[in-house]
Amino acid sequence: MRGKKYKLKVYHSVLHWTHGMGEMIEEVFLPEAKVAFNKYGAFRTDEERYEKKKDEPAPELLDEVEVDDDDVEELQRYLKIKEDVERIIGKYLKRVG
Repeated sequence: MRGKKYKLKVYHSVLHWTHGMGEMIEEVFLPEAKVAFNKYGAFRTDEERYEKKKDEPAPELLDEVEVDDDDVEELQRYLKIKEDVERIIGKYLKRVG
């Protein structure tokens, strides 16, 4: 599957964001699957994540990459398990935030 590799600024918490303590990282976005991954993990997202935000550096498109179909399937399985676990946790524990 065709992916887009971006360089963008991310924040680890609201505290980091309010103090301007972001980190520039590389991230691969798979538009067809609406999945992205970086050194911190994989998650569902869309094109809006890569649009210019006010007072932030614009994400930079670095390259296009081809991600193996087997790897895309593995990412999808991982995200399904993660979502199922979050659902189970929510079933028994009240979520705050």
